[in-house]
Amino acid sequence: MRTRTKIVCTLGPAVDSRAKLKSLIRAGMNVARINCAHGDWPTRRRWIQWIRELSPEVGPIGVLVDLQGPKFRLGEIVEGQIHVRAGERLTLGKGGLIPIHRAEILESFAPGLRVLVADGALQLRLKERVEEGQFEAVALTSGVASSRQGVTLAGHRFHTPAFTERDRLDAQEAVRSGADFIALSYIQQASDLDDLREAIRTVGGSAFVCAKIETRDALDHLASIVESADVVMVARGDLGLQIDLEDVPLWQKRIIQVCRFAGKPVITATQMLESMISAPRPTRAEAADIANAVLDGTDALMLSGETATGQYPMQAVQTMARIAHRAETLLFKEPLRYAVTQPPAYRWEPTDAGRARCGRVVASAAAQGDRHHQHLRPDRPARQQVPPIRAHPLRDVPTRN
Repeated sequence: MRTRTKIVCTLGPAVDSRAKLKSLIRAGMNVARINCAHGDWPTRRRWIQWIRELSPEVGPIGVLVDLQGPKFRLGEIVEGQIHVRAGERLTLGKGGLIPIHRAEILESFAPGLRVLVADGALQLRLKERVEEGQFEAVALTSGVASSRQGVTLAGHRFHTPAFTERDRLDAQEAVRSGADFIALSYIQQASDLDDLREAIRTVGGSAFVCAKIETRDALDHLASIVESADVVMVARGDLGLQIDLEDVPLWQKRIIQVCRFAGKPVITATQMLESMISAPRPTRAEAADIANAVLDGTDALMLSGETATGQYPMQAVQTMARIAHRAETLLFKEPLRYAVTQPPAYRWEPTDAGRARCGRVVASAAAQGDRHHQHLRPDRPARQQVPPIRAHPLRDVPTRN
């Protein structure tokens, strides 16, 4: 089932074969995401080669390479993981039961702060310093800490460079491998994208740059980041560790509105069908989450662990496609037009100007004419005559009649 809302699928062990990637495409995948936080380049190059071979056969598929960025991670835990019970006291940091080695986060440790492991699945409260670089903590929740999982301080701003040397090497390898998009993690301001673009140009690339909104600083500089980026991602996982959980849905809507106002494609990501990692059917709340993101105006929806390591990757894509398609029937039956003459706000409204644009023939000497028309999400087909241009994988599909 093909939808106007694109589906981005993260690749991983669950779909590590040419046949499974073909099935993923047939199920509805439009863009394949490769997460540089895991795996190696021989594996990533093999995936990209399979995607390119399958694209003419099944349908045009974009490739998004997601850079790791300066994410803090646990060190290697003895036996790979440790089960922690609520109320249990343990040490973390250098030489601790839960090892952390990055100086940037250890220097910010102080009694009373909350440490979040694995996107907040395990939470600990720092108590007192045991020795330099090591703290005693008490577990606020029960959970499992595994080697190399993400770790951060709740609500804390880390002013580390968004673009690391490893990111530079990965970005250049992504260009050489033919990636369409390269996503920068933990962006703080628009200028962070300049380093990525320079790395892409150094090897003669022209990949689209995707800005992941997942820090407080990025929210503070949202307008300029959206203006500078080619694509924006609402990365709700890490964003939910930086701001209060109840604020995440509001910021999701705000980011989507700003992107639509600017005519920039926007991806909504993280835990959209999390339960389908281990179950063949989603929860009702997950179905509503997908539908509401479509109604908000998102251009794409992203699956992470659901397709990378889940037990039901094909079913997850099919389920997402069905829900998005059903939401689109409502969206385009009674078009919700954003009032583009007003500044971005938490409000959608039908406008005569928006309806009047539907069904037009768009004549333009540049690709931007169609881009500006398409970002209004017209409910009728549009035609445009332009010189040959490079297609944008997130927008390069015809509108439905």
